[in-house]
Amino acid sequence: MEETALVTQQHIHHDTCWIVPGYSLPRLCIACLIFRIEKREETEICCKKMMDELMAMLSSGRGKAFTVLCSDSRVLQHLANILFEMLESSYSKAVKQVVAQLIVSLSTLRAAIGASVLQKSVQWVMSTHSYSSSVDHVMLVGKLLLANPDLHQQLINRHGSFVEHLTGGLCYPDEVIKSECAYVLTQLCTENKSLPPPTVRNLCTAIVSMPAATKSHDYIINMLGLIRGLLSNTSYAQVLIQADHFIHDDKKGFSLALLLKKVLLSTDESLQVAAVQCVKTILDQCPSYCKDLLIADIAEFLFEGLVSRNEVYLSSVFDVLDAMAENDDFYTLYHSIYGIEALVSNVEAVTKWQNNELALVGYSLVSKVLVKQPVSIPLVTSSSVLSQLLMLVHHGLSQDLIGINMAACSVLVNLTKPHHMMVSYSVQSLLQLLAHCARILEPLVNEVTTDESNQPQRALTMVPFFSQAAAAMCGTLCLCQDKTGGMNGESREEVFQFILQTFDQVYLPVFLLYYDDPNNDIDFKHNFLQLARHLVEHCTENNLAHKLAYCGLIQIGWQVKNKYYSHNCSQLMENVDEFITVLCHHLISHSGMCDGQHKLAQEILKDSLPNMSSLMDENLQYLAQRTCETDSLLVKRQTATICIIYCALLHEDQIVSTNSLLTALCQYICAHPDTHLLPVITFQQVVFLFAYCCQPSTAYEQVYNFNTASQILCRAMLRVVKLEQLFVPHPILWSWVIQQPSLKPVGAKWMIKLLSMISREKPYLQLFHSAWRDPANYFASLGDYTITMIDMLLDLVCGENIEVLTLASNILPSVIEKLQQRISNSSGCLVVMELIQKRFLTTQWLDVLPDKSANALLKLLLYIHTISPIQVDIKIVYQVTNSILRSSTNENTSLLTNLNLLCVVLESPPSFRSQVCTFLAGNVKFTEKLSSLIPSSASSQAHNVVSAVAMSIVAVLMTNNQTKQVPDISPVISIPSLLAALNNQLVIVQVSAFYLWRSIIKHNGQNSLFTVSSSSGHTIHQNLRVLLFLTQNALTRESSFVRESAVICFTELLNYAQKMRSGLDKCLLQQQWNRTVAGYIFNLHSNEPVPTAFIKYLATILHHKFEPCSVSVKTVAQFVYKQLVTSSNKKGLSEDTKCAYAACFGEIAIRDSQSLQQENWKHTGSILLHAAKVNVKEKYSSFEHSYTVIDGVTISTSQLQPSQDLYFREASRAYIMLLESL
Repeated sequence: MEETALVTQQHIHHDTCWIVPGYSLPRLCIACLIFRIEKREETEICCKKMMDELMAMLSSGRGKAFTVLCSDSRVLQHLANILFEMLESSYSKAVKQVVAQLIVSLSTLRAAIGASVLQKSVQWVMSTHSYSSSVDHVMLVGKLLLANPDLHQQLINRHGSFVEHLTGGLCYPDEVIKSECAYVLTQLCTENKSLPPPTVRNLCTAIVSMPAATKSHDYIINMLGLIRGLLSNTSYAQVLIQADHFIHDDKKGFSLALLLKKVLLSTDESLQVAAVQCVKTILDQCPSYCKDLLIADIAEFLFEGLVSRNEVYLSSVFDVLDAMAENDDFYTLYHSIYGIEALVSNVEAVTKWQNNELALVGYSLVSKVLVKQPVSIPLVTSSSVLSQLLMLVHHGLSQDLIGINMAACSVLVNLTKPHHMMVSYSVQSLLQLLAHCARILEPLVNEVTTDESNQPQRALTMVPFFSQAAAAMCGTLCLCQDKTGGMNGESREEVFQFILQTFDQVYLPVFLLYYDDPNNDIDFKHNFLQLARHLVEHCTENNLAHKLAYCGLIQIGWQVKNKYYSHNCSQLMENVDEFITVLCHHLISHSGMCDGQHKLAQEILKDSLPNMSSLMDENLQYLAQRTCETDSLLVKRQTATICIIYCALLHEDQIVSTNSLLTALCQYICAHPDTHLLPVITFQQVVFLFAYCCQPSTAYEQVYNFNTASQILCRAMLRVVKLEQLFVPHPILWSWVIQQPSLKPVGAKWMIKLLSMISREKPYLQLFHSAWRDPANYFASLGDYTITMIDMLLDLVCGENIEVLTLASNILPSVIEKLQQRISNSSGCLVVMELIQKRFLTTQWLDVLPDKSANALLKLLLYIHTISPIQVDIKIVYQVTNSILRSSTNENTSLLTNLNLLCVVLESPPSFRSQVCTFLAGNVKFTEKLSSLIPSSASSQAHNVVSAVAMSIVAVLMTNNQTKQVPDISPVISIPSLLAALNNQLVIVQVSAFYLWRSIIKHNGQNSLFTVSSSSGHTIHQNLRVLLFLTQNALTRESSFVRESAVICFTELLNYAQKMRSGLDKCLLQQQWNRTVAGYIFNLHSNEPVPTAFIKYLATILHHKFEPCSVSVKTVAQFVYKQLVTSSNKKGLSEDTKCAYAACFGEIAIRDSQSLQQENWKHTGSILLHAAKVNVKEKYSSFEHSYTVIDGVTISTSQLQPSQDLYFREASRAYIMLLESL
C-alpha cells in the first residue's frame, strides 16, 4: 500500500474518505492538508506546494478529490477563512496570488463564500486606511467581481464608500495601487449600469486628471479597460467627455487622446490593441468627438500601424478607420489622402495572407473612402496611387472566395468615377480587370453547372457588382469627354469597344438567363438596365439597340416595372423609364424620319412613361378614348403607348396580344378619321401595327370596325404626300401593302425606297428582319403575290429613272431564280416571261420604251432562258433583229444584249432552233449586219465582245443552214481576221473564234450564207497550218474555256485533214510544235492533276498514230494512269473528264494492249466504264445543257462540247473489250 504524503499527527483521527489521489503526489489526506495550511508552520515553498495541490483539485472539476472537498460546505467555508487570513501574513506576492485564486475558485463553488469574502475584504480595506497595505485585498475584490458578476450590485449598494475609496486610489502615486483600483472599477463599469451619478462624476474627474506619463504595463491596460468600460455606457461616456472638457482647456487638446497617442506609440502590441479598441468605443458612443481625435492625429498613428502583422490589432485598426471614415472631417482634414497608400498596401498584404475576414473589412473600408471622398479634394493624386488601387482590385478578383470577389468589384465600381480617374493610367490594366470579371460570369453563359463546383452560383452573385462596374465605366467615358487627364480619345474608344463586346458576349446572355430568378434582387436589374442604357446612348451604330429589342428587353423592362411598381423603388422605376426611352429613341431615329419627329417621340416618352400604367393592356385602353386639343396628357399617353408597342413588335417582341392590339387600333383609327393629320411618326407606327395585326394567323375580320378602320387607313395613306416617310422596312408591312389593291401607288413608291435600301443599306435592313439577308428569297416566298410584286418591279424597269431601273433590274434575276427553285416546273418563269413579252409586244411599248429599259428587259429574257427551257415568242426575235439592224455602233450595250439573246435562243431545242435559224437566214440585211460586226482587219485587237457574239451566231447559222445553193453575193468572213481573233486577250473572243472555225472546217469552208475569204497568196493548207499553230499555242493558255475550245478545234482540224486524203494530216502531225506541246504536258511537275484538255490532246494524237517525243505508248499509258489517280484523289471527276480518259485509254489499248494488262487497271476500269459506253453511243449525250458567262457574255456550254464522233467510238469499244477481258 502506498504511503500517504503530508500527513499530521492527527491523521489517525481522520476518516479514510479524506484520503484521495493527489495531483503531484500519489496519495494525500485533505484534512491533514487543510490543517497544515491553517497552522502556517510550513516553509513558503511547502506552502506553495500544498496550495498547488488544492488548486489542482478545484480546477479539475471532477474526480474523488474534488467530490470529497466539495461535499461539506463547512469545510469549504473554513478553508476560505484560512486562506483569507493568509493574505494578511507576510507571504510573498506569488503565494498571495495563488491564495487569491483559491478563494475565487471556492467562491464559484459556493456563492455564500464569495459574499462572505467580499464583505471581509471591503471591511479590511476600509479599516486599514492604507492603500499600500490593502492592495492584496483590492486585487481579491477585483477577481471576485470578475468571477461572480452577481456580487457587483451588492458591492455598489452596500459599500458605496469602498467605491469612492477606489476612485481616490486612482490618484495615488503608486501605479500598482492605481492599477488594482482601476481593475476593480473596470468590473463595476463594464457590468453595471446603476453607479450613482456622483460616483460616476468623481470617477470621470479622477480619470481625466491623471497625467499621461506612465510606465506600468498593468496600469495602462487597466486604465484603458476602465475608460472603455465607461465609454461603453452612453451616459457614462457623456460624463467622461464633459469632465475632460471641464478640467482641461480646449487649446491643450483632448487629454484622453494624448493618453491614447502615447499608448499607440508603444511597442507593446497588446497595449496598442487596447488603445485602438478604446478609440473605437469613443467613436461609437460620441461620434461628434471624432474631429477632436482627428485633430490629435490619431488617424495618422493608425495608418502608420498598418505595417503590423498582428491580425487582432489590424482588425481593431480597420474598425476605427471605418468609423472615422463616416465623418466628413476625415476627408476635409486630408487624413484619407495621407493614409490611402498605406491602407491599400495593407489590404493587399492581408489578401495574400489568406485572412479572408480581415480582407473583407479592408476592401469595404477602401470602397467607403472612395465613395465618401469629396469631389473637390482629389484622393487619387498620382498614377502610382491609381495603379495600386487597380492592383488591389486585381488581387481581390483573383481569389476563390466569393466575398472577396464582391468586395473587390465594389472597389472597382467606386474607383471608376470621373474624379478618381483624372490621372494618367494604363488602360490595359483596367481592361484586364473587366475581362477578369467577365471570366467569372462565363460559367453562367456556358451553363457549366456541376455538384463539385460553385462557380455558377459564385458568378451569379457577382452579376450586380460586375454590371455596376461596367456601368460606372460607361459613365466615366461619358463624363471624361472634355477632361485633359485620364484617357485620351483612342483609349476611350478602346475601352468602350471592349465593354460593348463583353456586354454582348457575357452580360446580355446572363441577364436573359437569370433576370426572372427570384434570388436576384433589384440591384441586378437596375445595374444591368443602367449599363444597357449607357451603351445605347454612346453607341454610334444602331446594331446594339436592335439586338436589345430583338432580345425582348422592352417587354422585360416593362415586366420589371410591373413587378416592382408597388415596392416604392423609385430609382429602379426611373431607370426603367430612361432605358425604354433611350432604346425606343434609338430604334426610331433611323427610320427615315426627320430629327424633329424622333426628338418629339423622345420627349413624349420621357413625359409619359412615369405616368403610364405598369400593365400594357391597361395602356391599350387609352387608345379607345377620344381626345381633344386640350387633353394633351391623354394624347401623349396614346402616342407613347403606340411608340412602345411599335418598337417591340417591330423586333418580334410580343409585348401585347395581337387581338387586343387590333381591337384598340381599330377604335383609335375610327376615333381619328383624319389619320393622315397625325404626327408623321405616329401615323407610320399605326400603319405598321395595323399591318402586323392583319397577318393570316390573326382572326382580324372578326374585330369590330375592322373594315371601317382599314378603309380609313388606306385612304389616309393615299393622301400623304411623302409616302416614303411612312415606309418601315419590315416584311409584314410590305406583304400587307401588296395585298391591298387600292395601295398600289403606295407599293410602287415603297418599292423604290426598299430597292434603294437593299442596294445601299443591306446590313441595316438585316437589323429589322432576317428576311432581308436574302431579299430575293423573301420576294419569291410571297405566294400568289410574288407575281404582283414582280410586275411592280417590271414597271420600275420600264420607267425613266435610271437609278430605280438599275436597282430593280439587279434584283429581278435573283427573284426569278428563287421563284424557279420554289416551283418544280417552269410555270413561274413562264408567267414572268409573259409579263416581259407583254411589255414588248403591246403596241404602246414599241415606241415609248426607253433603250435602257428595253436592254434591261432583254437581259431578263436572256436570264430566264438560261435557267428554264422556255421558248421566246418569235415576235420577240423579230424585234430583237430589228433592234440589231438599227444599231449604229458596235460599242452599244443594247446591241450586245440583243446579240447575246439571239445567241442563247439559237441554242434552243432543235425544233425551235430550226425555226429561228430559218427566220434569220432569210433576212439578208441581218446576215450582212453580222458580217459587218466581225472585223475584216488582221489585227487581234480589232475584235471585242460584240464581234465574239456575232461569230458565235454565224457559227450556229452556218451549222444549221439547210440551203446548199451558194448565192453569187453573200456576206464575207475574213480568214485572217478569224486567225487574228485567236490571239485576242478576251477569252470570249477566242472561244467564239474556235467555235466558228469548227463550223468552217466542218463545211469545208463553203456555206450558202457566208463566204469565207482567204488572204491573197495563201493556200488552204497554209491557212490550216497557221490555225494548227494557233490551236497548239492556245492549249497552254490559263483559261480552261480556251483550252477546251482549242483541243476540240485541233481534233476537228486533224479529222478534216485526214478526210482530205492529201497527206495533209501527216504534214500537220509531224510539225515540231506537236512534239513541243506533248513534251510540255509530260514535263508538268505540279501536284495538281493536268487539265482535261491535255488528256483529250493525247487521245487525239494517239488516234492519228503520232508518237509524241519518241516516247513509247507504255510510257504514255503510265503517265495518263498517274494523272487519273491524282485527279480521283484530288476531286471528283466530271463526265467530260471521264469520257476523255476513256477515249485516251481506248486509243492506248488499240496501239498497245499490253500496256494495260495490269491488275490495277480493274479499279480504273470501273470508274471509266460508263464513260466509255457513253462514247460509243450514236448521239453524244453525256453533258447537260447549261450556260456559262465569259467576259460578261452568256454562252451555251454546247460551244465547248465536241461533235458526236469526237471521242472515237472505235477506241472506246476497244477499251470496253479490254476491260471485259480483264
